[in-house]
Amino acid sequence: MKPILTLFLAASLLAGSPLVAQARMAQPAAAEARQAAASNLFEIQSSRLALQRSRNPIVRRFARRMIADHTALAARMDAMVARNGMRLPPPVLDSTHRYLLRQLATTPALAFDRAYLGQQLNAHVQAVNLLSRYERRGASPVLRSAAANALPVVKHHLAMVRQMERGRHMSASRRYGRRS
Repeated sequence: MKPILTLFLAASLLAGSPLVAQARMAQPAAAEARQAAASNLFEIQSSRLALQRSRNPIVRRFARRMIADHTALAARMDAMVARNGMRLPPPVLDSTHRYLLRQLATTPALAFDRAYLGQQLNAHVQAVNLLSRYERRGASPVLRSAAANALPVVKHHLAMVRQMERGRHMSASRRYGRRS
């Protein structure tokens, strides 16, 4: 019985230690980082697909902007995390983002621009919600700061895609139509 009591006391003391608290905090922070990285990667990969499939110069310009901005956001996040002694695994698309990318890849040419912009709208709404939540209640101060830095960029992207979705720029889609 004495060894069990000793083990229980040691575990109780250890549970209150900063090392254990840091490890507990690392799990939610890693999950948050994986979510943000998957979202960012989806923006890049879906926009690369848009560069291959869209004939609309406005949609193509938007896709180039998404690739540049989200690549820069990923690099800033990696640098911020590294400066703070953390390491993140390489970004991986989750099953939802893989499905959306496959769906976009098989969309008929004439419907591609609207499908791409619809996905961008949804992705950016989700990203703004995710980053806002991390900024307020993220498990890691580093990730809260990264979210605060990324939020204005992602909000601007959301405004851009909303403007395009309202049809102000989609008349060009009808002119450029299908790829030959």
